[in-house]
This record gives sequence, C-alpha cells and structure tokens, in this order.
Amino acid sequence: MNFYEHRQPKDALYYFGLICSIPHPSGYEKELAETLKFLAIEKGYSARIDAAGNLRIDRPAAKGLENAPHILLQGHLDMVCEKDADCPLDMEKDGLQLCRDGDFLYAKGTTLGGDDGIAVASALALAACDTLKHPPIEIVLTIDEETGM
Repeated sequence: MNFYEHRQPKDALYYFGLICSIPHPSGYEKELAETLKFLAIEKGYSARIDAAGNLRIDRPAAKGLENAPHILLQGHLDMVCEKDADCPLDMEKDGLQLCRDGDFLYAKGTTLGGDDGIAVASALALAACDTLKHPPIEIVLTIDEETGM
C-alpha cells in the first residue's frame, strides 16, 4: 500500500501521493488530467479537458453561497523530471517512489514534483472537503508550464 492510500478524509497528501503515482513530465500530462477529471466527475463536479490538454474542474457552492464570488485555484500538472544517474525509473512511464523519513517526504532517486504537485493536491483536497462551506470553486490545471508555459 502506498503511504497516501489510507488517508481519510482524502487530504492534500492523499492527492499528492496519487499525483506522484502517475508519470507527468511536460508533454505527458494526459493520463494525470484524465484521472483527475474522472475523480471530479465521480464526485459530481463538472470537469473538462480543453483542446490543449488543460483541465478545468468546477465544484458547486455550498447551499446558500451559490451567488457568492467564485474562488479560482490554479496550478500546473507537469513536473521537473531529474533523477540520479543510477535511478532505473523511466520518468515518462513510471510513477515516483515516495518515501517518508519522519516528517520528510522525498522521492527515491528523483525529484519530488512538489512544484506544482502540492498546489494541485491542495486545490483538489479543498474542493473535496464536504464539511467546508464555500462559494463556487473553479480549479484550472494547465500543462507544459515547465517547458514553455
């Protein structure tokens, strides 16, 4: 079991672990975008991927806040991919191997993908929170930020 799978409620670390399990270097974000779209639709949110590959998720407002100003959260799906010379992972095909050392989280032999994975994970966790009273939430997740924005 991956360290994030047991987390309840599904918090930012849960979503970060999920993101890291799916390869997502620049140019290879499609599987991650499709996975996040599926999760959003499964929760009853509107989600769509545009022609460029960017993902937009819309979470409806809590009752009574339907006319409040929207919250827009933005992040990017791709990560910087660097690895140690002896690391066997193929960054275009393999998920990261996350490790914990006390309060520290790292990826074995590779970059962690915290830029911008933790922003994406935080946005997803906020949208998924069923106890928070919130206005409409729009999440825009773009592609190819690391190689050309």
